[in-house]
Amino acid sequence: MDGVSFVTDNKGKRIALLIDLSVRNKTGKDYIEFMENLEDIIDIELSVNEDAEPWKEVKKELGE
Repeated sequence: MDGVSFVTDNKGKRIALLIDLSVRNKTGKDYIEFMENLEDIIDIELSVNEDAEPWKEVKKELGE
């Protein structure tokens, strides 16, 4: 993707992402949309180890 670069550590592991906000991708979409999607992915990753609530409990809370 144009305008996106990775920073790596001594072992070549990607540790950071640099985004040139003046560059737009080929579809013309702004990097703001990209950042919003990235934020969603981070939220999903952070919630992977959270305990899930049973569906019956959720329905009860919703009044169904």
